[in-house]
Amino acid sequence: MHRQMHTTFQFEKFAVELRDQVGLKNLMWGADTPHTEGTWPHSREITDDLFGGIPEDEARALTSGNFAELFGVPLPTPV
Repeated sequence: MHRQMHTTFQFEKFAVELRDQVGLKNLMWGADTPHTEGTWPHSREITDDLFGGIPEDEARALTSGNFAELFGVPLPTPV
């Protein structure tokens, strides 16, 4: 699983809580915008709830870093 699987989640706090067992690099948060079942217009509140209690580098991995690494997409340099 750690070598060959990646999965996304939107609202599932248990995904964040199980990141050590599932594998931090195997998880990616997705807003699923513009679909109505996505997180918009409450994405900020949802991400604050999901990632508020974890280290910033892990939250960054889950919200953008893992996607960028998996698909070879460069991320902008933080200002």
